[in-house]
Amino acid sequence: MPYLKKNNALISVFDKTNIIGIAQKLKKNDFNIFTTGNTYEFLLKNGIQSEKITNYIDFPEIMNGKIKTLHPKIFGGVLYDYSQDKQVIQDYNLITFNLIIVNFYSFPICKSINNIDIKIIENIDIGGPALVRAASKNYKNVMVITDINDYSIIDHCLKEKNNRVFFDCNEKIQLRLAAKAFKYVYLYDKVIYKYFLKITSEKINISFPENFSVYLKKKMDLRYGENPHQKAALYIEEDVLEKCSIINSKKIQGKELSYNNLLDGNAALECLKEFRELGECTCVIVKHNNPSSIAIRKNILDAYKSAYCNDPISSFGGIIAFNQILDIDTIKYIVKNQFLEMIIVPEISKIACNFLLKNKPMIRVLIVNNLYMKNNNINNQLYEMKQINGGMLIQNVNNVCHTKYVKEWSVVSMKYPSQFEMRDCIFAIKVVKCIQSNAVVYVNNLQTLAIGGGQTSRIDSVNLANQKLNNNKIDKKFNSLVLASDAFFPFKDSIESAFLKGVTCIIQPGGSVRDQEVIQTVNKLGMSMIFTHKRYFRH
Repeated sequence: MPYLKKNNALISVFDKTNIIGIAQKLKKNDFNIFTTGNTYEFLLKNGIQSEKITNYIDFPEIMNGKIKTLHPKIFGGVLYDYSQDKQVIQDYNLITFNLIIVNFYSFPICKSINNIDIKIIENIDIGGPALVRAASKNYKNVMVITDINDYSIIDHCLKEKNNRVFFDCNEKIQLRLAAKAFKYVYLYDKVIYKYFLKITSEKINISFPENFSVYLKKKMDLRYGENPHQKAALYIEEDVLEKCSIINSKKIQGKELSYNNLLDGNAALECLKEFRELGECTCVIVKHNNPSSIAIRKNILDAYKSAYCNDPISSFGGIIAFNQILDIDTIKYIVKNQFLEMIIVPEISKIACNFLLKNKPMIRVLIVNNLYMKNNNINNQLYEMKQINGGMLIQNVNNVCHTKYVKEWSVVSMKYPSQFEMRDCIFAIKVVKCIQSNAVVYVNNLQTLAIGGGQTSRIDSVNLANQKLNNNKIDKKFNSLVLASDAFFPFKDSIESAFLKGVTCIIQPGGSVRDQEVIQTVNKLGMSMIFTHKRYFRH
């Protein structure tokens, strides 16, 4: 076949979506189509004749199809440069391809792997990525398409002159397609790498790999960043394991989401998920990435009332998250009493939705799946990351507030916590984990009464919580009051200050060199105290 007198396309696709239409178009426009085995059979069954690539190279597909396109006559026809290689093309009778359409075998994303799966290994494509890389490298002479959504580009490149069809494409377009193809290969290899990494990490007990890569895809631009003069956008991971996330939420009404909305919404949602295993209606109110108040009750309206009344000032302009369907009575009460930015719920009743659309259309409402109460799953995310200048800090997700860890707690006081105090301790330690350190919280009857967080000393956090408790207008004649801390109390002053506020039980990690002094103070004042032996810093 004369090497300069025909348009030549090589098609080898695992995903055959829309390939019939594009093959028909190429045939109609005088393209010579070469195909690998399965693609050849598929087109033939649909009435489209093509040339088997094995006939051209005079070499069969071998090893059950593992080797199809790995041949110098194919790669020579992809990597050619007319200005340098005309003699080589003639000497070896090479067909030069100006269009390559390839996509790879499917390689599954595996979340739980115990052993190497031979069937999965067999799905690793070798020839396809090699062919795509070669075509992408020679983008000036070859168009490479790896995405079925790009098939329409071919239409713009087919041009007719003097009753002859020319395939003429803008070099910038071919460069863009080449870049996209390299990304396709990169992502494919990354999935395979993660598969092997998980296997090897489990077998030799490696917590953190030598190299850690994250691929993020832009989802949308945001109105602005943390402040109005900053630009911002939202990027998402290509395989989010945790489906119950702010990333996977659905906005059904309200203004467009801002940087701070997403940051605070994530804090509210992740905090709310801490309480799923307790199996009751929970309300979390968040402001500036910190919970201002949290409560658990038998129904959603009472949960909101108990949360909001404890710190209405801090809740102003906040984000509210519930783990149960939002009903009309609750939303009417909320909009009557509070200005808010956003509501996060697993579901909203039709009448409540219509009420919001009519009366408060600017309030953002996010629907998050898998958020209902009685869901005992802990966070499925493997790592959490925090960017620092020039690098990234990576750590395991902190799941140690799950109730399965209660058995590791120790009562270190002479007095034992009551059943009600123990219940509030479980609630309180979940709350304090979500507050910026140094953090303390006062809890009674599954509701926060005062939160002190973000202070540089623990006594300052206690004093802040004391101030909030003083301002709290609820009846303070309670039989028990729990104080939780995210780290140990280094001095007895915080204990004495808490006692004056009516604290009957303290829960903290322990671990101070002055633990014994603190325990003696607790015993002297007639309180009970629990050591969790786990710290709950959040920065």
